[in-house]
Amino acid sequence: MDRNIRSRLAIATICGKWREIADEYGVAIELDQYCQAENMDGEKGERVEAEIRKSLTKYRSFVLHAPFNELFPAAIDPKARNLAMERLRQAAALAMSFGIKKMVVHSGYVPFVYFKEWHVPRSIEFWTEFMSDMPADFEIAIENVLDDEPDMLAAIARGAGDPRIGLCYDAGHANIVSRQSQDRWLETLAPYLKHLHIQLRAKKIF
Repeated sequence: MDRNIRSRLAIATICGKWREIADEYGVAIELDQYCQAENMDGEKGERVEAEIRKSLTKYRSFVLHAPFNELFPAAIDPKARNLAMERLRQAAALAMSFGIKKMVVHSGYVPFVYFKEWHVPRSIEFWTEFMSDMPADFEIAIENVLDDEPDMLAAIARGAGDPRIGLCYDAGHANIVSRQSQDRWLETLAPYLKHLHIQLRAKKIF
């Protein structure tokens, strides 16, 4: 395992100073341009893609964050589920065209809309189907957003039984919506973690 911390950190492009930070510290890049699905389409999509390809020539490694607005993998309406599958596969195709082998996706859990007993098996079904025709070296990390505890995500990763399907722990999201401790989240998700989202406020991070 590479124990050089810089080689295992990525700065998200949602940060206004991501280029300066990447240049100074030599960290990887998490591409957040496609969090908005419209950035994959038409003339705007062409402009965004051209900008990303320029970055590919300068920075060493990347993670792609998939779109998430109105995309619900465990949707009750089959057409809503199909939209999520279509958009996420579109994002995966872009990731692979860039040579990116890891994609962060949102869990899509909505409290008071999806019962957890529904969300877990439907999510396992969705992500298993999604990954069924993906390359052996392509992986996803399912991120907590409105999830109020870690057990549901762990159950999804465990139930999928595919080492390419892992988890992304977002500490900020958990702090907002969950009463569970950070230790509890990390201990539960640890066997399946592929990515972390943390926010650093310190002026000096190394």
